[in-house]
Amino acid sequence: MEFKSIFHPFQSFNIWIYRKYHQNGTWNKLIETNPKRALQLEWRHAFHTRLNLKDPKTLNEKIQWLEVYSDTSLWTKYTDKYEVRKYVEKCGYKDYLLDLYGIWEDTTSIDYDSLPNSFAIKCTHDCGSTIIIRDKTKDLDEKFVNQLLNNHLKKPYGYDTCEPHYYKIPRRIIAEKLLPQSNLKISNIICSSTVDYKIWCIEGKAQFVLVCYDRNIGKNVTIEVYGINPWQPLRSYLSQKYQKQHFKSIPEPSNLKDMIIMAENLSTNFHQVRIDLYNIDGKIYFGEMTFTSACGRMDYFSDEVQLMMGQKIHLPPKQR
Repeated sequence: MEFKSIFHPFQSFNIWIYRKYHQNGTWNKLIETNPKRALQLEWRHAFHTRLNLKDPKTLNEKIQWLEVYSDTSLWTKYTDKYEVRKYVEKCGYKDYLLDLYGIWEDTTSIDYDSLPNSFAIKCTHDCGSTIIIRDKTKDLDEKFVNQLLNNHLKKPYGYDTCEPHYYKIPRRIIAEKLLPQSNLKISNIICSSTVDYKIWCIEGKAQFVLVCYDRNIGKNVTIEVYGINPWQPLRSYLSQKYQKQHFKSIPEPSNLKDMIIMAENLSTNFHQVRIDLYNIDGKIYFGEMTFTSACGRMDYFSDEVQLMMGQKIHLPPKQR
């Protein structure tokens, strides 16, 4: 039996070890030199259970296994917001990319005057650094934007979240065309944000779509699962915590088939990956490729779905 109580002596010892690494500043070094140990400690800290790497069963466990024992160099490359564009274009989806306005090593090289009136600017190596400029004449404070970007550039990503493939990404800045706005009207109800279609692919085959809407930056987002054929909500796929959300009925995109084909083509040769797409007034836009959704420690799927997804992943021979 697995002891889950945080008061169990072994669990308390692991919590002490976990905190010790963070307090003495050696956590980053542990991730670089012994990612297996770091992931085990992070897992126990999150779930109060032992990470099963000997015989992983669930989606979460197999993502951790892949991070430890497989070659994740392509995870690093295609998590990079600039490098992934090359891959998407190579796969024949150049027209699904937002226009690129520039890439820079640091903020001193950015010529804001040359950028259009509206754009999105962000770092290529992390999450959460995107800055939206809808009207440059009103919204752009160059000093403030540069300060935010510099703060992100100074910090390698992946250590705090225990995602080893992230910290190897080169730290750069890109500016892209702003994603068009489209309030999706559903039975006289308006979604307060663009709908994000996150297509889960296992061994190159789309499983279902994680639909995100009503996103409030820094706050909540409604997460829902939809089946592909037929398009229907699969709310039983969500954990109890996420079944209490305020759901809306999201209509099937008119070109869902094209989105699924695109996601499956991009996911070829990957055991598991989430392909994030947008669909604005019938036009598909590429978002990103995500290999460690919620750091590979997702709590939004039910136990049954975690096991179902995990069973479909065929782990390769250990490569390291």
